[in-house]
Amino acid sequence: MRKEHNPKLSSSCATTPACVCRSNEQLTGVPQDLPSNITALLLDQNWMEAVHRDNFSRYGSLEYLDLSDNSLSRIDSRTFANLTNLRRLELFRNRINSLAVDAFAGLDNLETLALSINYFESLVGTMFAGLGNLVNLYLNGCSISSIQGNPFALLGNLKVLNLHQNLLTSLSSDMFNGLYSLETLTLDSNKITSIESRTFYHNGRLKLLSMSENKISTIPDGTFVNQYQIQYILLSKNSISGAFPVGAFPTITWWSSVEMGENRMETLPATAYDKLASFASAIISDNPWQCDCRMAPFKQKMNGSHAFESQIICAGPASLADKSLLQNVSVAEMVCAQTATSPPDATPTANSVQGSTSADSGGSSSTTRGQPEMTQANAGPAIGMSSLLVILVAFLGKLAVVPYQWQ
Repeated sequence: MRKEHNPKLSSSCATTPACVCRSNEQLTGVPQDLPSNITALLLDQNWMEAVHRDNFSRYGSLEYLDLSDNSLSRIDSRTFANLTNLRRLELFRNRINSLAVDAFAGLDNLETLALSINYFESLVGTMFAGLGNLVNLYLNGCSISSIQGNPFALLGNLKVLNLHQNLLTSLSSDMFNGLYSLETLTLDSNKITSIESRTFYHNGRLKLLSMSENKISTIPDGTFVNQYQIQYILLSKNSISGAFPVGAFPTITWWSSVEMGENRMETLPATAYDKLASFASAIISDNPWQCDCRMAPFKQKMNGSHAFESQIICAGPASLADKSLLQNVSVAEMVCAQTATSPPDATPTANSVQGSTSADSGGSSSTTRGQPEMTQANAGPAIGMSSLLVILVAFLGKLAVVPYQWQ
């Protein structure tokens, strides 16, 4: 699925009224000789290292400002406070490593903020205070390793949050609180290993949630609770292991597509069939499925009516490796390896049969509840084939022997 991490207006001003393009001119500062009524100003691909509030005092009509591909390292307090009409601000591909607490103060009408490919190590506190009307926030490729103090709490109108290709390792249950309007959350290509249950509980309007290419090993029960509008959950290329996490999707509906290919899942419980069948589509290919007795109940439900059924290729047991569970494996073949110690009610083997004889004080035999192993000393060579039962009875002749009940 194609994702645009930095959708950008055309650098051409030909079709944009009151637009000035000063891109790639080796500028070190904001020009002050431009018409004051311009609504779009493109200053990308220049040499600017800093911008200040007074740089924009004469351009109060700006609706679009592009400062991308410069060398800005910091955004100071109220830098853009005079740009009250600004709706889109491009700051990506700079060297920004810090933002003043009120760096974006005054931008009450800002709808899109692109901060991608900078050098934030963490997001804290009220970094985005004053951006109550923000709709799109791009923070991909910024080396962010932690999110503290709920910096998104005041972004109640945000619909798109892009955190692609950062260094996040965990997602806490309150990390995205306040994002009640969020529709697209992109978290792929981070270092995420753990997700707390109900992390996305307050994001009930999500339509796309991407967490592919992380290191997630477990999806807790209830992770996607309250997701009634979601259309895509992307979890491919992680390390999700064990059984398919049925309990993680309690409210996912029939129009949702779930991608969990290229993980480490080994088994599909019977309940997973109904859950997968309830999705609009499901991708579970390229997992090391173990087609043994644990997956026999799932196999019994398969009828070839869903696309995900043909994706299940067995990785084990060895006798079933590389076979399609749907087309080439029968339930009878789905056995589990015997353990070293057989259970008490195990079926007799060729080298071990069970009987129940004992001699009383008078030398005669009588039946008991014990089941000692038969040996050559009391019954001749042990024989494990029912066809030789007659020979045993004839040989023991006068002894009272309880007949063996072969299973």
